[in-house]
Amino acid sequence: QRRFGDVAAGLRVTGAGRTDAQVHALGQAISFDLPEDCVASTGPGEALPELQHQLNSILPTDVRLWNVTSAPAPTMANVSYAGEARELREMPWHAIHSAKAKLYVYHFSVAKVPNPLARRHRAHFFRLNAEKMEIFARCLALFEGTHDFKSFANRAQRQPVPRNSVRQVYSARLIPEGGDDYRVEILLSGALYKMVRNVVGFCEAVAAGELPLEAFDEVKALQDRRKNPAKSAPPEGLLLAHVCYDHYGPVTELTDIGSGDSAAASTAPAADERLGVGLGSRFHKRERDERYGSGSG
Repeated sequence: QRRFGDVAAGLRVTGAGRTDAQVHALGQAISFDLPEDCVASTGPGEALPELQHQLNSILPTDVRLWNVTSAPAPTMANVSYAGEARELREMPWHAIHSAKAKLYVYHFSVAKVPNPLARRHRAHFFRLNAEKMEIFARCLALFEGTHDFKSFANRAQRQPVPRNSVRQVYSARLIPEGGDDYRVEILLSGALYKMVRNVVGFCEAVAAGELPLEAFDEVKALQDRRKNPAKSAPPEGLLLAHVCYDHYGPVTELTDIGSGDSAAASTAPAADERLGVGLGSRFHKRERDERYGSGSG
């Protein structure tokens, strides 16, 4: 609105996902509608560097847009409204509904004395050490596949209308970063509220010996976050790294995203990959940082 004045009055920005306080986003995607005469655009997916520069000049310094483009063309999809029968309709590109998967990264350290300069981007798991990383990885692998994550999602049971808490995790990997630093990469169809932090927190509790590995099936069967004894991992370690779309992102590189097998998991994006997407008379933005592996967002 600061850029376009009254023309953009009531402008609504749609983000691909929410992040908690102190959680970072390197690959966030948003979409918003503008009158077509506001920006010179010749077609779907066209880069808009002038608009990108103008918006970056008025944003706070801890937020930066990159790959601002006009959106991909609308697609046909089977949809229903208010319980009506599904029918084939043309759907415009949308930051939420067009997303196919999300990649979350969680950075943590097991050092006896953590680096204080990394405190905003890396959690400290003081109960763990290098010898306990094997059991951490084994626990993390249990989350791959399709599961009901109600026991790993805050608020799921408090909503007035029951929400589908079944999600597919395509890959969940523990990756050493050198020294006492590690990161968890989770590629999934979508995350429930605090789901990723609860998953990492559960793995930390198992690796620390607080819970046995067999507790995974027991806790999952409880269908209640309040009965899950593991605490959520701290927010500062979590990073929304990528949002994946049909035309752009790592999902298009998976050989069989529905299988969840090792071949598909091995094609998860490399550390330095950059993503960006856009839309017709809609536009989107993404936050970026100089180095993916640093965990800053």
